[in-house]
Amino acid sequence: MFPAACCLAALSLAQPPAGKEDTRPVLGRVLDLKPAKDDPADTPIRKLQKERYNARLEALRALAQSVKAGAAAPSELTGLVMVLAENGADLEENPADRVRWLRLRVDLLREQEQQARARVKAGGSFAGEAALATASRADAELDLLMFQEFLKKDPPPKGKK
Repeated sequence: MFPAACCLAALSLAQPPAGKEDTRPVLGRVLDLKPAKDDPADTPIRKLQKERYNARLEALRALAQSVKAGAAAPSELTGLVMVLAENGADLEENPADRVRWLRLRVDLLREQEQQARARVKAGGSFAGEAALATASRADAELDLLMFQEFLKKDPPPKGKK
């Protein structure tokens, strides 16, 4: 899902500094994301990458309001957050900064897995739902670990963030 070779050079998104890992629920973290800023030096590809990221972020915020109002199910947010994470990773200048987007996906799917297990335990869902949630989380963790291994073998050149 995150091919290692497609790390495009670009302006990094303004995000909180790295440090303590954010343990808030994923939706709260995603709703705090900032839109990507326009830059006159952006290539046409870069402009479109930012446009799609900003559009998905706006859609996510609107859908979150619908969920809060009871007009949409929380599960509808999952797919949108997954694609937003891919789009955010594409905006990173430094390949190592893509890791936080991969972690966001893992955290989201870990939350989904816990919810699925709780529904199965309560009898509100079939056992296969929890197994599928586990498989999806494992896929995301594999993407993360494989990308981290790639970075160890092929680190960004010196002077690049």
